[in-house]
Amino acid sequence: MSSFKIGTLVLIIISLSVSFIVFLISGYRESTLNIDAISMEKGIGTVLFEGVGFYGSSSRKFEINEYQGDQGLKKLYVIELPATKLKTITIDPQIRNGLFGIDRIILANDAISYTWDEQGVCSQQKQVHGFQKKEPCKDGTPSILAAADSSVVISAIPETGFTNTFDVRVAKALVIGCGTFLGGIWLLWPCAKQARSTRLHRLAFKLAWLAIAVGFLYQLYLVIKYSVDVPRQDEVAPIIGTGV
Repeated sequence: MSSFKIGTLVLIIISLSVSFIVFLISGYRESTLNIDAISMEKGIGTVLFEGVGFYGSSSRKFEINEYQGDQGLKKLYVIELPATKLKTITIDPQIRNGLFGIDRIILANDAISYTWDEQGVCSQQKQVHGFQKKEPCKDGTPSILAAADSSVVISAIPETGFTNTFDVRVAKALVIGCGTFLGGIWLLWPCAKQARSTRLHRLAFKLAWLAIAVGFLYQLYLVIKYSVDVPRQDEVAPIIGTGV
C-alpha cells in the first residue's frame, strides 16, 4: 500500500473522530451575560456558574472600572458563558453594599434572550418565523433573586433556546469533518515526480495558505457571534410585565 493511501486512511479516521467530537460538544449554544451597572468604586467582580457536563462549575472574572466622583460610572459588562447546560448563574460584584447597582441584566444567545430591569421585571425576546418577538416572561423562564450583599442569582434556566437541535449538530459535524478531510487531502496530494526539496516547499506553501483560510473563517465566526449577542440600543427600554 502506498504512503498516499495510508495517509488517506489515517485522514479518514481523523475526520470521523473530529466529526464525532464536534457532535458531542455542540449540544448547547454559547451564551453571554450582559450586566448594565453603576459602580461607586472599582474592583473585580465574579460570575459563578454551575453547569452540567464537561465544564461543571466554574467562574469568570470581570473588571469593574474606577468610579467618577459621586456620580459613579455606568458600564455594560459582557461575560461569555460556555456552551453547556447551565443550572445557576451567580453575579457577585464583591463591592461594599450600596456601592454597586445593577440597572439591567441580559442572558442571551442567538436564539433567545431574557432581560431583567432594576426592579426585577423580566422580558424575553426570541425569533419567530425570522422576526424578533418581545414579550413579558411567562412560566418556564429563568428566575432571579437579589441578595442584600448586591449579589444576584439566576436559576431555573430552561433548555429551550439554549440547546442545538439534532439536525444542527449533525450539520456542524459534517461541515467540520468534511473540511478536515478536504484540507488534509489537499496537503497530502502526491507529487511523486518532484524532488524532495520541492515537495517540502510545496507542503510549507500549502500549510501557510491553510492557516490563512482557517484564520479567516475564525474571524468570520467571531463577527457573526458578536453581532448577535451584544445588545442594541433599541433593547434598553424595559417591558412592563410580571416581576420575578
